Amino acid sequence: MNKELLLNELINPLPIQWEQPIPLDNTILPTFNSSIFPTWLKEYVDAVAEETQTPVDAAGMACLTILSTILGGKYVVKPNGTSWTETLGLYCVMALDPANRKSAVFSLFQKPLSDFEAEERERLAPMLAEKQAEEKAIKKRISELENMYSKESDKEKASLILEEIKELQKDVINKQNNRIILPRFFTSDVTPEKLAELMFENNGKFAILSSEGAELFDMVSGRYSEKYNLDIYLKAHSGDNITIDRKNSNSIFIPNPTLTIGLFVQPTVIQNLPRKFSERGLTQRFLFFLPQSFIGFRKIKPIPIPTQTKKIYEINIRKLITLEHQKQKKEPIQLVFDEGATNYLIDIQIEVEKMLGNQDMDFGFKGWLGKLIGQIVRIAGVLHIAENIQNEKIPNKITRKTLKRADLLRDYFIKHAEKAFGLIGKRENYDDLKYLLDKITSKKFEREEYIAYQELWQLVKKRFKKSEECKKYLNILEELNYIKNSFEGRKQIIYVNPHLQNNYPISPNILPIQLHQQQ
Repeated sequence: MNKELLLNELINPLPIQWEQPIPLDNTILPTFNSSIFPTWLKEYVDAVAEETQTPVDAAGMACLTILSTILGGKYVVKPNGTSWTETLGLYCVMALDPANRKSAVFSLFQKPLSDFEAEERERLAPMLAEKQAEEKAIKKRISELENMYSKESDKEKASLILEEIKELQKDVINKQNNRIILPRFFTSDVTPEKLAELMFENNGKFAILSSEGAELFDMVSGRYSEKYNLDIYLKAHSGDNITIDRKNSNSIFIPNPTLTIGLFVQPTVIQNLPRKFSERGLTQRFLFFLPQSFIGFRKIKPIPIPTQTKKIYEINIRKLITLEHQKQKKEPIQLVFDEGATNYLIDIQIEVEKMLGNQDMDFGFKGWLGKLIGQIVRIAGVLHIAENIQNEKIPNKITRKTLKRADLLRDYFIKHAEKAFGLIGKRENYDDLKYLLDKITSKKFEREEYIAYQELWQLVKKRFKKSEECKKYLNILEELNYIKNSFEGRKQIIYVNPHLQNNYPISPNILPIQLHQQQ
C-alpha cells in the first residue's frame, strides 16, 4: 500500500460502515388473534387494548381467564365420549415489563365480577346473619341439654333429652350443608393452605388473578414454609380430588376442583422459575403470553372504549355469572363434541403427535406440548358457552367451527411456550444487555462523538461485579451492530451506531415488517 495513503488513513480514518442493529430479542412471536372470541367479546378485547395502549395479548389473556373463572367448576368437556374429561380451568401467565398498564387491563375485565360480589354480599348479609343466629341458638340449646342429660337420673326423661339433642344436631348439620355462601370469585395473593380453604368455601372453584403475579410463584417456591408446595396447583388443574389433613382443625376434602390462574409478571419472573416446577409438571400447565411492549410507541390520545361495547360486555358477563349462580346442580354439566369437532380433533392429535416425536425437544417443552390439546379443548369449552349466551339454554354439543376457532391459537401458544421454556433458568444476557444499551443510548451521551469506557463503567459498575463482565456484554453488542469498540491511544472508547437515534427501541408494531424487508 502507498505509504502516503496509509499515513492519510491513520490521520483521517475512514468512516465506520454501520449496519442495522439486530434486535436483542430477534424472535418474532405471533400476536394474539382476538377473532377467536364471539363478536361481543372481540370488540371489547380490541377496545381495551386500544384504550390502555397495551398488546391485544394482554386483553386476550384477561378475557380467557375471566371466562374460566366464571364457568370453571360448572361445566366440563368430554371430547370423545370416553373417560377423557377436561375442566374449564386455565392457567395463564403473561410477561411484560413494568409500566405496561397491566392493572388497568385486569380491572376492566374484572369489574362485573367485583360488582356482582359486592351486590350479592349486601343482599345476602341479613339472611346470613339470621342463619348464624339460629345456628348459635341451637348450639347453645344443645349445650344446655347435654348439661341436663348428664344430671338427669330418670332414664325416661334422659332418653327424651337425648332424642332432642340428636334432632338438634341433625338440624345443625343440615344448616351447615345448606349454608349461605357469600360469592367470591378470585384473590390476587394467597398461600397454598389458604387457597385450599377458599376453594372449599366456594364449592371447589376459585381463581388467582393478579397484575403482579410473581407472588404466586414465590408462595409455591416456599416463601414461608421453605419447601415447594405444588400439589394443590397440580391437582386443581387436572380436576383430581384434593384432601388436606390439618392438625388443629377439620380436614378439607375438595372433589373435582377447578382453579383458574391469570398472572401478569415481569420477564425476569419467567427466567427465574425453578427447574423443580418443570420437573413436577407445574410450568407445563401454563399457557404463556410473551408480547412485545408498546412503551415508547403508545398513542397519547387513544380511542376510549365505546359505551355500548362496554355495556354489552357487562350485561353478557352478568348473564354468564347469574346463569351459573342460579343453577342448583352440584355435578358439572357435560359438554361433548359433535361429529365434525370430533373428526377435527383427530387431525389436531395427529399433528401434535408428530411434533412429540422430536427426540431433541427440551423435556419441559415436550411435557407442555403433551398437554396442549387439552388446553385447546378447554378454550373451545369457554368459547362455546360465551357464543351461546343469548340462547335460553346452552347447547351441550361443541361444534367443529368453535373448535377450529380455539385451534387458531395453537401456533401462538407453541411459539410463545418455546420461547418461555428457552428463558426458564437463564438469568443473564438479555436483561444485562438491555441495561447496558439503555445507558449507552441515554441522554448523557447523546451529543458525544464517542463514549469513554471508563465513564460508562462508572455508571454501570454497581450492576456488573467486574469490568471484564461489562466488556463481555460490550463485545456482544458489537456483534449485534449496536456499537464499535475501539481505542484512542491506550484509552478504550465506544462508538454508537447512528441508526439508534431513530430506531431504538424498535417498535413492536413495525418490527416484523422491517425484518421482512431486510430479508
